[in-house]
Amino acid sequence: MRSLEPGPNVPPEAAPNPRAPLNRRGSSTAPGVLEPLDPTPVPRQGVFQGSVARGEPAIPPSRGVEGRVLPIPGGPPGIVSSGNDRIQTYTQPGVGTGTAINNGNTTTLIGPNGQVTVVPR
Repeated sequence: MRSLEPGPNVPPEAAPNPRAPLNRRGSSTAPGVLEPLDPTPVPRQGVFQGSVARGEPAIPPSRGVEGRVLPIPGGPPGIVSSGNDRIQTYTQPGVGTGTAINNGNTTTLIGPNGQVTVVPR
């Protein structure tokens, strides 16, 4: 009995050719007639296609509010050290650092121990 696998006892012409086209059966449609499953998307005019619209400058980062003093009930005031217009880091001398979140007319302070305090802005 002869093996069809390549090896020392099988001549190369007897082994299956891995580059030969596959014999496909079971379809009544000739190859190349079927439409692709996902057609190529067509860009729509007036629809934003990138991260920044062409010809328009990028929005500058919001300016920081470093140095602002935060009144903290029952303790020393906090000093804003970094952040943006909405969320800042503040330092409370002798206590530690925390996060200040501006909410319109109030500021929510999350202290170094996790305590939450709401103060007027």
